[in-house]
Amino acid sequence: MSRALDRLVTFFATLTALAGLALAAGCVGNAAPPDGGGHAVHTGQAATGRVSVFFRLREAGGVRAGFTIDEAEIGDGVRWLSLLDTPAAISTANMENGQVMLARAAVPPAVYSRLRLRISAPLLPPDGHPLAAEPLTLDLSLANPMALKAGDSPCLFVVWDVAATLAGGGGQFRPVLRAGPQTIPLTTELAFVSCPRIHTIYIIRTDTNTVCGSWGVDGRPTYLAAFKDNDELLALLEDKAAIVSIEISSGRVKDVIKIPSVIRPSFMVLDDEARYAYVLDRKTNYLVKLNLATGGVDAKSRLTDKPDFLLYLAGRDQLAVSSALGRKVFFIDGGGLDVLATLASVSSPLGLYFDSERLYVAEGRANSVEVHDVNSGRVERRNVGRRPSRFASNGDYVFVANTGAASLSVLLPGQLNVVRDIRVGAGPEEMALSTTRRWLYVCETGEGGLGVVDLTSHRLASRIVLRARPFDIEVIQ
Repeated sequence: MSRALDRLVTFFATLTALAGLALAAGCVGNAAPPDGGGHAVHTGQAATGRVSVFFRLREAGGVRAGFTIDEAEIGDGVRWLSLLDTPAAISTANMENGQVMLARAAVPPAVYSRLRLRISAPLLPPDGHPLAAEPLTLDLSLANPMALKAGDSPCLFVVWDVAATLAGGGGQFRPVLRAGPQTIPLTTELAFVSCPRIHTIYIIRTDTNTVCGSWGVDGRPTYLAAFKDNDELLALLEDKAAIVSIEISSGRVKDVIKIPSVIRPSFMVLDDEARYAYVLDRKTNYLVKLNLATGGVDAKSRLTDKPDFLLYLAGRDQLAVSSALGRKVFFIDGGGLDVLATLASVSSPLGLYFDSERLYVAEGRANSVEVHDVNSGRVERRNVGRRPSRFASNGDYVFVANTGAASLSVLLPGQLNVVRDIRVGAGPEEMALSTTRRWLYVCETGEGGLGVVDLTSHRLASRIVLRARPFDIEVIQ
């Protein structure tokens, strides 16, 4: 028997006795871009709020046009506050999915009712008529006043009617714009993106791949779990050692559950019935089983090596925990958190995935994926991109996020071959699938947004720019 199989004897003996194992996949790694910020989600107080301003086309496509915004200000009837540090170019050619982010700024609490834009340098279609390029100031009334409280982080949308702009007479370039605060649609096709550095969760429409709103969540929201039928989003708060429950339809905070015995929670997964949250604390090496109904700790265990990744084994009430420092994967009982088996001598294990037959281990330093066949005991290794860290799968393919290579490796589960590499933005980490729309969303931590991969063509279809480092993404459909 090979040495690789020798070290798996203990693990597979236990795993065979626990037949029927099925894993829920998990997917996060790397350098971040500058981070800057609707409806209030208060779990604490901050000195200011944040406003994210997006430009949106009334109708996508059509002629090419654009202009430069030299200054953007928001007003409450008494004062005007600047939102822009530098001039920003707005062009229909650069609006992916008909939307672009203009700015995000911290502003004091107030009821804001106006947006003022100073515009210059119009760009016209090749067959357009010459229009005057003198600077122009537009004072827009918001469709509804935006009441901003401390800690809020809403979106403000400016809708541009390009056809009406180019049809305007008088020889003066005057964009036809209307502005208003966010209105989150009552749809079940949404994605939620946590951005802990700006204490914000952005909300994405998966039918259009555009931002439709955001919530301010104080305490650095990291890992998310969404439940469409319960109208609930859970977010792990790193700074507050707590889990916040948010009503999706209203953005209202339903509950804040403090996590006892935890100093700085770094990972969260839920059991099959969402009754328990399992939380890792890398600072203390504690694994905690939190009863979401009572808020009490039903079990806790201190691991011997610094943990990196936590995966719940669906259907068997088991957990898998990887430790790159210890070069181990622990298999843990979901009831009392006792260690059942240990897979040792794995090269810097990070993310884990299980497809009922094979255990996939992302080996970050080795730039490979180690695959363990449960039935035969065979161990294989596949080279992928630099620093693989997370997995996602739609059943037909397994996607590996190569955090150090700005790419995804695509594996065939049966053949274990890398059938394709997909180029994405810098620092791909967490991923989530929209099976309805056939999208794979990738948190591009080095780009400050999401990459949207077409699951039919296996190509990057578009990007959703947030100008903040995304941490986790959760899709409801």
